[in-house]
Amino acid sequence: MTVAEADARMAAEQLEPRRCRDKLFLFFWVGGFIGGLWMSLESVGHLLQFNINNLMITAIVFMLMSLNYVAKAPGFDRQIIYASLAVIPIALRWVLNQPMLLHASLFKFETLQQIMFTLQVVSLWMLVAVNEECFRAAMFNVFDAFAGGRIDNPLTRDVLKLTVANLLWLLFHFIQRPFNPLQYGWYMAWLVASGMLMSYVLLKAGLGASVAAHFLINVTA
Repeated sequence: MTVAEADARMAAEQLEPRRCRDKLFLFFWVGGFIGGLWMSLESVGHLLQFNINNLMITAIVFMLMSLNYVAKAPGFDRQIIYASLAVIPIALRWVLNQPMLLHASLFKFETLQQIMFTLQVVSLWMLVAVNEECFRAAMFNVFDAFAGGRIDNPLTRDVLKLTVANLLWLLFHFIQRPFNPLQYGWYMAWLVASGMLMSYVLLKAGLGASVAAHFLINVTA
């Protein structure tokens, strides 16, 4: 068996949950998709259903394009250490005084309704984190496939790879809002800083760690 065949077999085995090396990624993947299915079925015919379905479809596509990160995930302890770097964008957001993404008025329900809504919010952020980090890892692989072999210096290759992937990730945040640096300048700066940090976590500690960091950053907003 060649090295390429062995790598392909290893990546394919990651589709089996009992053999998944990256248990942290698997936790967010399952949690995000269970919550996504729940909200999609609950909002049939509404805009939320279509948005959730888009997230689930793209998460599957980009997960398949980034299985190598799942297959080569480091130990759980290392992932948790790097995921804790999420405190940096969280603190930066506080310094830049970003608007709250969830308003207190959304939680004025009866106790049970509040709990159910909170679970939906948490699972939605899990799905978003899985989607966006799989996209980032997939873009890393696309860059390596087309340009990685032409750049001999590893540091230069990584810097360019992170820059390209995060510029694309940044642009996706402005599909439904105007690309106006004057209006969203601080938000763009925060996105760039957060994206580079999560890229660092992805390279150093795998997909599960970067998804965990992404989730913590979003859910504390």
